[in-house]
Amino acid sequence: MIDLSEILLDDVQPAVLDFGGTLKPALGGAWQRIMRIGTRWAFTMQTPKLDAEPDLRIWSSRLAQAKLETGLVWIPEPDLVFGPEGAPRVAQAVNGGTSLPLSGLTPGLVVPEGKWLSIIHDGRRYVYRVARDVAATAGGTVTLPIYPLLRTRLAAGDVVELARPKVQGEIDGDFSWNVPVGRSAPLSFTIAEEE
Repeated sequence: MIDLSEILLDDVQPAVLDFGGTLKPALGGAWQRIMRIGTRWAFTMQTPKLDAEPDLRIWSSRLAQAKLETGLVWIPEPDLVFGPEGAPRVAQAVNGGTSLPLSGLTPGLVVPEGKWLSIIHDGRRYVYRVARDVAATAGGTVTLPIYPLLRTRLAAGDVVELARPKVQGEIDGDFSWNVPVGRSAPLSFTIAEEE
């Protein structure tokens, strides 16, 4: 895995990769939403203009390597004032659903709706969003409503990244860049969770 977590970003566009669907009856019946395990995230990202030497050379090399392996990029949350988070972990084994029990949070910490988080399980990160504002108890526990559905079983003690969540995945599509005659150029890429 290629660590891209220190890359400077100017623009980030999250996208839901929806593996569920909506059944729409041909004869006018009610629509039915089918939620399926597997819905995940992709992020299209762009850097500011990077100087050809050394920034563009280094980051284009790392992104090309991440295309061949996998990459790890932080998910920026501009203007969000959050923390200190404590040391959040999954509080108990979870088999699925949209509820995430956590322990180790700073007592009283409010985790706001729309907050990104990543869970590390068996060496892989999984990205989710918080569905509504929730405050940690005096004991530092909370059950977060999240979306989409959990995609893997979680173990008690799995690390949860709230303060600086990261997406781990594949550089989606072909990765190419401009060799700048004017000595600077931005890089753009899409990173998508693999599972």
